[in-house]
Amino acid sequence: MRDTQPDFFTDSYQDIRVQVRVYLRHQFRSLVDIEEIADAAMERLYVRWHTVDDPLPWAIAVARNLAIDELRRAPVARLEEEIVNSNGTLVSGLGLADQQLRVTAILQSLHALPRSQYTVIILAALGFSNQEIAGITRLAENSIAHYLYEGRKNLEKILQYRRRRSPRHPNRSVRPPGKG
Repeated sequence: MRDTQPDFFTDSYQDIRVQVRVYLRHQFRSLVDIEEIADAAMERLYVRWHTVDDPLPWAIAVARNLAIDELRRAPVARLEEEIVNSNGTLVSGLGLADQQLRVTAILQSLHALPRSQYTVIILAALGFSNQEIAGITRLAENSIAHYLYEGRKNLEKILQYRRRRSPRHPNRSVRPPGKG
């Protein structure tokens, strides 16, 4: 015979699942896999249900970490669609080969930066505020602007270095092979 009392686990688990999905939709609007990330966080919560003191903050922290990992592992094609140029149009929608090569060079150069600078630049490009970025990355809110500045400065240096080394760059003169 079943109890007529509501099951505490089922009710609280469903409430937490809803709150995690709302949090992910609010903090990571640009991610496509929000439902999958929320489900993965809830699966991890289910496994550790009896060892976690407060399940809601724990599930939100796990979901945030999974979402950040998803952003870090996002393929170049998906980042191309999400990074917006200065005119407000999607870069992937531009059909010019030079612009696509530039976007590819920028994305490759981003991977050469330290993880904190790389993450802050990507999240800022996706439209997150400094406060949201601080919450996502667990960095101090007053240091986000510094990470963004340093990251952009380092990215510019890397791109300048790559331009100087690139044999296809239009500013480089091409010498004919020497005799001898």
